[in-house]
Amino acid sequence: MAEFNNSISREIILNAKALAIKQSYLPMSPYHAQSSSKIDLCAAACLAYAGFDAVSKQESEAFILRLIQEGEEDTLLKAFEQLNWPTSLCEEMRADNDITPEAFRLSKFLRTCDSLIES
Repeated sequence: MAEFNNSISREIILNAKALAIKQSYLPMSPYHAQSSSKIDLCAAACLAYAGFDAVSKQESEAFILRLIQEGEEDTLLKAFEQLNWPTSLCEEMRADNDITPEAFRLSKFLRTCDSLIES
């Protein structure tokens, strides 16, 4: 993963990791609906959710609604833009997530988060 001089706080990254671990799995981008009330987020969506959650619970819930209603890759890119994060990070995370076999996505995402904390 490329190095990013980013403004993503350690707390946001740790919260994204915790969210990903709590989910049943990391799906292909952008999410997978388990039921009408439960969805699992892809790697980039976990990070965006944690970013919005750091602003307010209302913002993170609004992000989920946008994701479900729009459900397109642009929704994630717009989220990263709104959070003032590099869209190139979103694109790289999505590509990495989607080419990684499901059994290895979580561990790969956790390593990516660790590298973001270190950068």
